[in-house]
This record gives sequence, structure tokens and C-alpha cells, in this order.
Amino acid sequence: MDQGQPFEAWKAELQPELEKQGWWGMVRDRDVTGTDEPVLVGPRRLRTIYDTNLRMARATALWGRIQANKAALPWLRYSAVMDRRTRPLHRAWHGTILPVDHPWWLTHFPPNGWRCRCTVVQMSDRDLARRKLKPSAAPPADGPVRPFFRKGARTPVFVPPGIDPGFAYNPGIARLRAVAEKALQSLDQAAAEGLTSAAQQTVREMVSSDAFPLFLANPTAEAFFPVMVVNQRTQAAIGARTAVARLSAETYGKQLRSHPELTIVGSSPEPMVQLLGRKVVSRPIAGTRRRGRTDEHDRMMAAE
Repeated sequence: MDQGQPFEAWKAELQPELEKQGWWGMVRDRDVTGTDEPVLVGPRRLRTIYDTNLRMARATALWGRIQANKAALPWLRYSAVMDRRTRPLHRAWHGTILPVDHPWWLTHFPPNGWRCRCTVVQMSDRDLARRKLKPSAAPPADGPVRPFFRKGARTPVFVPPGIDPGFAYNPGIARLRAVAEKALQSLDQAAAEGLTSAAQQTVREMVSSDAFPLFLANPTAEAFFPVMVVNQRTQAAIGARTAVARLSAETYGKQLRSHPELTIVGSSPEPMVQLLGRKVVSRPIAGTRRRGRTDEHDRMMAAE
């Protein structure tokens, strides 16, 4: 998408690689497909993959913009195309207006299926008043989730009505979760191999990036974000299982509701306070002092 490469050029590059790996034509290989049934892989399947991934990429970028602007534009309105190809439930969802961080968007942020053309429109209070619109009292009632068995699977996945299997998630939040989980694994390995300084620099860059405020803006997401790496001496002193302090989106949301005065200081090399399992590790911000505390206490405090 960044390079403006059309589908035919993408297919021309990819098809020889797929053929080399045995993933082209009628594929009958359980090790490749995960099922004993034949799977047809051809231009039509590639077109679906191409279109779907572009839509997911656009949705991920859109979610980032939504989070960046939600203070001024706190509402999302579900928008379906409303033609004869529109799915019945997507038609029913059209016009639903809910807060940006409403849990409904965790599963219903479009696209919500193969070739789904739905999107969302971000709106301000003034936009609603000008168009004489009102927020929805609650998300649409779609009925119970339904089981779906993938080819070769013994257990089902449960899918909300109106959403195709594999689409019941918010791609923007999923991307943040995947990035954070991959980073946690890499940082754990680096710290265990004695590369503490490199791991600490990586965390500083991540905390200073756009990903961190997006993570904090989604406290309903089941995810963790690395916020500090301690050396082996400190890790041993506080009895931590890992050298990487990770902040839970759920914990941050809970603390923010109970103590709205608490904030994360993103401009410092490391946030002021982090949770490390059940331990709390506190570091001062450079150039600040606290009354009644010694310099030694300021440098590092570890407590249950």
C-alpha cells in the first residue's frame, strides 16, 4: 500500500514463491493446510487475501488517528454502504453512535467480514448537534454468539452474529498487542543474555513512541507494555521472575479510575512508577528532588 503496488504486480512476485513452497493449485497436504481436505489456492484466493489485508491495514491506521483525536472527537458512528450487497446486520448497525472506547468497538470495528465495506465516522459533540444525532443508548442487540468449526479443527471458535470468523477483533488494538508481546519476548531474552543496556534503550524508544499513548488509551485491551528493564542485581534484590517491568492495560485502567491524579511520565527515560509483578519499583525523574528523602532512597526504592 505504501508503494502503490497493484494487485497484479504483487501476485506476480508472490506466486513463484507459493509454487516453490507447495502452496498453489489444489493443495492436499495436511502439514501445509492443517486439514485433510483439499484446499484450492489460486488468483481468486490471492485477491481476497490482498483486499482483506489492505482493509485491515487501513483500519489499523484509522484506529491510531481515532485515538489521537478522541479528546476533540469522542464519538464513533458505524457507517455501512446501505446497498443491496450490505449484510442485514451491518445494515442494522448503520448509524450506531457510541464512545470511542466503548467495548463494542473491540469486536465490531470494521471490516467485519470478507469484502466488508463498512467503516466508522469520528464525530464531535458539535457534529452530533449539527446533524441532530444522538448517541445510542446501548450497542445493537445481535443475539448470542455462534460456534464455527474451521477445517480440520476439533473445537469451535465463537463468533458474534454478523461477523465472519476471524474478524471479531479491533485490528488497531490487535496490532499494538502483537507488537508489545513480541517486544516482551525479545527484551526478556536480551536481558537474560546480559544485554541490559541495549534492552533499556529499546524500552526508552518504545515508551517515547506513538505506540505507548495508544496503548494507554485502550485500558480495556488485554495487553502488556514493557516500561522498564532492571539489571540482574536489582532483579535479584526484589525477587522478580523477569528483568522486564510490564504495564498491564487493565491495571492502568483500574488505577486511573481509582486515582485519576496519577499519570505516566512519558518524557523521562523511564516512567516514574511501574508495576513489576507484585513489586513496585520507583525511580526519580532527572533534576527533581523529594523532601525528606535521601539521595540513596531516591536512586532506587523497592517495596512489596
